[in-house]
Amino acid sequence: MTPRRRWALAALLALLAVPGRAEAQAGGAPVFSWVVTDLKMGICVDFLIDPAVARGLVPEGYRVVPATHSTGLSPIVAREIAGDSVHLAWIPSRYCVLEGASVTAGDQFVTSGKDSVPVMLAYWGIAADRNEGEPRFDQLFALQFWTSDWHVQKPSQDAFIQVATLKRSLTKVPESINDRYEIRMGKTSISWEGQLRRDSTAVTTPLAAPLLYVGLRAIHFSASVTGQPAWSRNPAGVLQVTGKDDLAQAMQASPIRHFGPVFWGGNARVDFSR
Repeated sequence: MTPRRRWALAALLALLAVPGRAEAQAGGAPVFSWVVTDLKMGICVDFLIDPAVARGLVPEGYRVVPATHSTGLSPIVAREIAGDSVHLAWIPSRYCVLEGASVTAGDQFVTSGKDSVPVMLAYWGIAADRNEGEPRFDQLFALQFWTSDWHVQKPSQDAFIQVATLKRSLTKVPESINDRYEIRMGKTSISWEGQLRRDSTAVTTPLAAPLLYVGLRAIHFSASVTGQPAWSRNPAGVLQVTGKDDLAQAMQASPIRHFGPVFWGGNARVDFSR
């Protein structure tokens, strides 16, 4: 395995924790779940946010965790800011997408349909912890969730989980071997152009990433993203972000933005508990 592929796998494994800890984070039986079947693609963008900006994003009762303390820091980001005392004080952030052949939201089953465009879930989070209780440095506070299908949106919001909508496209770049992958959320666009189809690495470690979230009616949730992807690959290409909302501005201001690795195969789920 080449050094670059080792870094790609390490970046994926940075999202992985011991499954038992994720269950403990959830704090009991789920009150609502998203289940992604036949994972077509999962991918994250890791970046950093200025501490003053980050503190304004989390609600009262939560504190942000700087990169110097975060145990969930992507190895790629850690390598880039090693020895950089200024940006070690910045706050790790991650935007992630899960695409599946189908998604079950509560008891609502949503499939990709005739056009075969995957059903999508996405979330944006920053490293944060509750003010009270034993400190934890391995979790994200989910600032926002998105989906590509209103059939997922409706039951989620009935469960007091606010979900916005997004659109995606995956096309070939004319006169090129590259792919263009774009996600549009309101007036913000996150696009990547490069080669998605590269050598793959088998993934044997189950995914388990803890989240915190405050939903509708100020309901406080604990959550966990779990699953068992089959394969990962490191995509080579260029990431571009346009827009003026909080997510776009945070990504644009970051000293580093890392896209990848891509992982796929198997199923994944997001469980919410109170």
